[in-house]
Amino acid sequence: MKFLHLNIIYLIIFIPLSCAKKDSTSSESSGNSFDGTYKTTCINDTNDNDSNIKHVEFYDNTYIFINEWDGGPNCQSMNTATKYTYTFSDDGTKTMYTGESVQKLKIIVSSVHKKMSSDSVTNSANNDSYCGITNWQKDVYRDVTGLVCGSSQMYNQGTNRITCFYTYNEGNYLKICDFSSSKDSNGYANYLQNYSYSKQ
Repeated sequence: MKFLHLNIIYLIIFIPLSCAKKDSTSSESSGNSFDGTYKTTCINDTNDNDSNIKHVEFYDNTYIFINEWDGGPNCQSMNTATKYTYTFSDDGTKTMYTGESVQKLKIIVSSVHKKMSSDSVTNSANNDSYCGITNWQKDVYRDVTGLVCGSSQMYNQGTNRITCFYTYNEGNYLKICDFSSSKDSNGYANYLQNYSYSKQ
């Protein structure tokens, strides 16, 4: 069942661009101050022929990442969403190979939640005892922290991870480090993801 592929862990996330905002990392007012909620536009994966919309939210010392997944292109019918909630602490800054100064964060998993976003996927999840759960309800998040969902082990509470972010255009846009790229000796990525999040 294709929706099980959603269990690939996405860190990185996460834009409808208004006409008033210019999306260019080379423009004025770059920096590392971030708060609030950010969102991508639809991201198409041509390799798997599926698509995603990603969200990030910061408040106090909490960082939330949500990945909405559609089994087809263009985000026309979202099938599932996975929400990761972390606490975070400042770990300084680093300069990427492409020159941007990014904010490094140490993050600790608080919880992982999933929801089914369509009737058909909800029925399939119940029939398959997805994550060991047989009473999924459409559009209702369920706590799956530490559970096995399909072929993927969800993070346990207290798992330590790292990430890094770059904000620009007076904090209106955000990019996340690409951990599929090369990394430094401390495990931080050397490049940014090629898509942006816009502040909501």
